[in-house]
Amino acid sequence: MMQGIGIAVKMGATKKDFDNTIGIHPTSAEELVTMRTPSYYYRGGKKVDSLEEVKEAVAA
Repeated sequence: MMQGIGIAVKMGATKKDFDNTIGIHPTSAEELVTMRTPSYYYRGGKKVDSLEEVKEAVAA
């Protein structure tokens, strides 16, 4: 399963592309296509408290 995902990513697939598919049960693919809200945010390899901090850093 993960090899197929790896090939798709190398060919330019995005998270949106995966969201437009359906996960095969029972595999970890179900987790990939159901990820909607991030649990943590990182910027430059460091955890930040909010998405706003990430947006501010990107805008700067």
